[in-house]
Amino acid sequence: MRVGGSTVQAQFQTGTYLPRSYAIMTAGAINGSFGALASTGVPTGLAATLSYTPTAVDLNLNSVLSQTTGLNGNQSAVARAIDTGFSTGNGVNAAFSGLYGAAAGTVPPALTRLSGEIATGAPTATFRTMGQFLGQILDPFLDRRLGDIAPSGRVEGGGPRYAQAVVAPGMAQGMAAIDAGTPFALGQNWASWGTVYGASGSVDGMRGTGSSSLNTNNVGGAGGIDYRLSPTTLVGMAVGGGGTDWSLNSGGAGHSDDVEGGIYGTSRFGNAYVSGAFAYGHHDLSTNRTVLVGAVSDRLTGNVGADHVAGRAETGERFQWMPDFGVTPYAAVQVRSLSTPGYAETDRSGLTAFALNYAGNTTTDTTSELGAKFDSQAYPVIGPFGETQVILHGRAAWSHDFSPSRTALANFQNLPGATFTVAGAPEASDAALLSAGAEMRLSRTMALGAKFDGAFSGRSQVFAGTAVLRINW
Repeated sequence: MRVGGSTVQAQFQTGTYLPRSYAIMTAGAINGSFGALASTGVPTGLAATLSYTPTAVDLNLNSVLSQTTGLNGNQSAVARAIDTGFSTGNGVNAAFSGLYGAAAGTVPPALTRLSGEIATGAPTATFRTMGQFLGQILDPFLDRRLGDIAPSGRVEGGGPRYAQAVVAPGMAQGMAAIDAGTPFALGQNWASWGTVYGASGSVDGMRGTGSSSLNTNNVGGAGGIDYRLSPTTLVGMAVGGGGTDWSLNSGGAGHSDDVEGGIYGTSRFGNAYVSGAFAYGHHDLSTNRTVLVGAVSDRLTGNVGADHVAGRAETGERFQWMPDFGVTPYAAVQVRSLSTPGYAETDRSGLTAFALNYAGNTTTDTTSELGAKFDSQAYPVIGPFGETQVILHGRAAWSHDFSPSRTALANFQNLPGATFTVAGAPEASDAALLSAGAEMRLSRTMALGAKFDGAFSGRSQVFAGTAVLRINW
């Protein structure tokens, strides 16, 4: 049969079009081609074309979701993946068909739900958790443990000299009793400590990429043992654990059961110090999200174990700022790396519709800190435990994140060839770090402390709190 110069008129009826190709003419032999294709009623998100074989003329449908106006970066990435899967296969399954012919304005949010962005929140959430664990083993309390050691190798009474202040009647005798303990001997060089901590924070998404705002929360506890190698050098080890949660404003939530272990050490050189820590953590990660496309609602969950390594190095030098206060300018660098193997989501709705496979990924985050720590002399006070000493301390610093981006590579399990990269909310590149705390020395061998930390930028904030008990023995 010879065709040529004619126009094919294709009129699409309301309904669902799953196959991408329809034979509109067959013959023993087809010669030539039609002059034009005029189509009406083509569902939005689809485009019609003609193709020819030696014996047939086919009417083809191609997915053009990526040409939808107003898409952000993540939505465009998902749309291109679906376009590719549609074109390389034989269309899409019934669940995806709800994207085509949909009402104006419903496709972009559906693409956001399909993106599986919730997986990108795991690195930021667990980095914050690991950063707080490192903070427990290299914080002002650790610095204060070495601050007790005088150059002669004995412990000065209760730490730095008492501030020159008027003492309430009867209190001086109590403070002197605390101060009259046995000098430190190298055979008595162990200390143990325990701490509980928690944090809550958020970071805004980026309009260009389409990432959603991320919220994180974590609670945990840690304990460790210190050993004094010399009057100016301390080493130790610690273990910790807890739970971390994160969620997106666009929907979806994640949880991690955390366990960490670390080693650390610090040495003094006069008023200067050098400290370092290395930690390993394991996270049992789980996510859940609900995808709604047209009339199809699909509940998806993911579970995977991730490994975490981290390290921190810090140096600084203390100066007597005023008679009662000292200032310690410091610099630090911190590296955290989370390795997640590939894993597949599970479809809890039994629809086998929108589940994703996530590729294995290693996300590394490097940050620097530059700032100063502040501490007071030991002030004698009367508290619920009788006569004690209180030391105040704080921190103000600038933090810079050299690798704030968060991404995940995924593909649809039931749409071969539909692979895409989704971007999550990046961590703030620069942030102000503020801390304030106090340590109450109950005796020469026991102290209680509390600390509040904050990290603030134009698009993120984190509030954290810590309580610690330290016992020397």
